[in-house]
Formats: sequence, C-alpha cells, structure tokens
Amino acid sequence: MKPSLLLAALVALLGFFASPAPAQTQSPVTFDTFFQELSPYGEWINVQDYGMSWRPKVDPGWRPYTDGRWAQTDAGWTWMSNEPWGWIVYHYGRWTTLDDGGWIWVPGYEWAPAWVSWRTDDDYVGWAPLPPEAVWQPSSGFSTTVDVSYSIGPQYYNFCPVQHLGWPAMRPVLLPVGQNITIIGGTANVTIITVRNNAIYCAGPDYDRINRRVQYPIPRYQLQRCQSTDGWPASVDRQNLLKQGVLPVLAPKVYPIFSATTQRSITSHVSRPRSTPGQRVNAQPTPAGQATVIQPSRRVVGYPVAGIPVTTPPQNQAATPTPAQQSNEARPGDPRYRQQQAQQAQVEENEQRRRNLQQQTPQPDTATRIQQQQQEMQDRNRKIQEAQQERMRQMQQSQIDQQQRQTEALQKQRDAMQQQLQQQQDRQRQQQQYQQQQPPSRSQYQPRSQQTPPPGSGWKTLNNY
Repeated sequence: MKPSLLLAALVALLGFFASPAPAQTQSPVTFDTFFQELSPYGEWINVQDYGMSWRPKVDPGWRPYTDGRWAQTDAGWTWMSNEPWGWIVYHYGRWTTLDDGGWIWVPGYEWAPAWVSWRTDDDYVGWAPLPPEAVWQPSSGFSTTVDVSYSIGPQYYNFCPVQHLGWPAMRPVLLPVGQNITIIGGTANVTIITVRNNAIYCAGPDYDRINRRVQYPIPRYQLQRCQSTDGWPASVDRQNLLKQGVLPVLAPKVYPIFSATTQRSITSHVSRPRSTPGQRVNAQPTPAGQATVIQPSRRVVGYPVAGIPVTTPPQNQAATPTPAQQSNEARPGDPRYRQQQAQQAQVEENEQRRRNLQQQTPQPDTATRIQQQQQEMQDRNRKIQEAQQERMRQMQQSQIDQQQRQTEALQKQRDAMQQQLQQQQDRQRQQQQYQQQQPPSRSQYQPRSQQTPPPGSGWKTLNNY
C-alpha cells in the first residue's frame, strides 16, 4: 500500500473516533420561560421603575416564603416551597409590596438558595424577602446591614418561635405581623450572603444551635442542581433522592431576553408616586376606558429595568414635584437625583422606624386586629394539637391492638404445645397399660437344658452327657 493511502486511512480512522456525538439542543431559559410558567398562577403587570412584574393569585393573608419549609444544604439555608411556581420566585428575583398591601415579584436572573434577610435572638427567628433595590454584587454580597441599606421594615418579616423553625409547613406557626414591631427590637440581623466555591452561599442563623431546640429536625441535604427544565426528575425520583440525602433543585442559567409578543401581552400598568416613605397614597378613581392603575408603596429605586418601557401615569395622578426635582442641582435622569432620593428615603424611614419602636402601645384597631390574629393562631395551634393527639391516640391504640394480637398468638401456641404434650403422655400411658396386660413372652423362660435339675431327680442336663 502506498504511504499516502496509508496516511489518509489513518487520518480517517482517527477522525471517526475523535468526532464527538451530536449534542442535544436545549432551548435556553429566558424571561419568556418565567412568563409562561407563572402566567397560570397570577397576573403580569408593568410597574414603573421596576418593569414587568408578577402578582400571584393568592389569599389576602398570603406572604412570600411561608408555604414551605427551611432546609440546610451545602449552599446554606435553602427554601423548599410547596407551591408549583416556587422554583422561580424564591430563587430568582425579589419581592416588594404595592400600596394595597399585595405582594409582587420583580424578575431576577441570579439563582440562590433563598434571597432573604435573617434576624434572630434566643426566642424568635425571622426572615424577610429582599426588595428589588438589593442588587446582587458578587464582590460585596449582602451582610448584616441589609435592613438599613434597603429599608426592610418590620412589616416585611415572618417571625416564628425558634422551636418551630423545623416545621414542614411554616405558615401555621408564624406569629401575627402586628407583633413584629415588638419582636424585632430584641433581635439581631445575621444575614450573610456571599460567594463560596463559585456559587452563592446563604448563611444565617446558627444551624446547630437551632436544630437542638426545634420540635422537628431541620433536614440537611446535598444540592443537586439541574441546569435544564428538560432533565427535571419525576416526583418519585425526587422522593428517592430526598431519602438519600440529596435535594434536587432547578437552577438553570437564565437570560434576560423577552419577545415582543410577551411585552405586548402586558395590559395592566402600575405607577409609583413620588410620596414620602411610609405614607399611604389614596388611589384616585380611574376614568372610563383606561387601565386600572395601582400605586405601590414608596421605595428607593435601584433595580435595573433597562429596555422595558414604562407607561406614564394619567394626568390626574401626577405627583407634585419634590424640592430636589425643582432645584438645579439634580433632576430626574441625573444620577445625583437617585442618590439624593435614596438618602432622603433612608433617613426618613429610619426615623419612622425609631418612632414606631418607641410606641409600644398599639392603636385600638391595631390591638383588636392583633387579638383576632392571636385568637386565630391559637385556634390553629389547638387544631394542630388535637390532630397530633388524635394521631398519637390512634398510634397507641394500634400498638395495643398489635400487642393483643401477639398475646393471643402466643397463647394459641402455648395451648397447642400443651395439647401435644398431653397427647404424648396419653400415648405413653396407654402403651404401658397394654404391655402390662400381655402374657409373658417365650423369651422369659429358660431352656430346659439350662435349668438346674432338682435334687434327687433322675435326669441330667445336656452338659452332663
């Protein structure tokens, strides 16, 4: 064979073995994926300065990070949601409230075990969702100053006694929100969200200290991140992984891309008035033929929403310009304007928080509402205790029935053994009686040749011959 042909054959053979198998194409996860996954469970609205946001269809008392449980993983405190859309809204993006008290979710594209702020003391532990202003910076992360930096007030926290943090469903054991002002004064912020092993790590309360005091142990897992929705394991497989100490989570890389069709489908718009932080703005009646406009509570804006158009509010809802807007030093669009607004909002909200903490006695309507919430919580706790007692009674009755069945089985075995022993004794007794009634056998008599002749007899034994 010629050298050239031999070289060509060798190259072709190496190319056959070195050529990789065709990769399976997977559709990228984008904002459109969030839009399609969350649309059946809520409404998408366009919020001024925040852009396209999602408002869930939930009951009035619902709050984020309540329908589920906490777990400790190799990435820190991880929220395990019971809601079908929890894999998105509790691991990507941020939460904030509207002026009517309803919660909205502002999309984000960084995955974390949970985007919350933690506070705790010897008796209580609480967590609050981070607002949209808390923009993730890997170099700095989030520390114990998140409350002051992003104006996270007491009304955003979910508090529960330390011994209840391991419950499978947190909402029934949460304390009324009206008690947060009293509780938060004795707690300290323990939030630490940083980068560890090239991934976001969520530290917080001391797991070992709390796990020694909880009624139900807080589970501990090893995270298994699934990078594609196509490879998400079935429910049975997920349960098997949990039994093996592995927590599968959907954590794909998300691209901030949305189609024109998705943008045109947003018909409801929300404006954000330039009001004093903490001041409730009364909504004006919407003229006929215009979309309903809901005004959110004032917050410091800092979350990037570039590329998303914002609808200008109606003329009758335009807010009065602030002194900073009227001055020549900073106007809307100037970076200094946002900085001044942020500083002013932070100072005023901190002052309002200080006044709230000094007022230990609530208003009559607030006290009545707190008593009602406490009564509801007591009723829920009573029902939970009754259910637990009923389960304990059933378990005890089941154990008693099982012991009785075992006792009856042992008694039957004992009776059977005694009956067999009695039958054996009867057979032996009958055999003895039968042997006594039979005549002596021939073997009992000696042969005449072996008998001793009587004295004076005239015969001799055979041995004498």
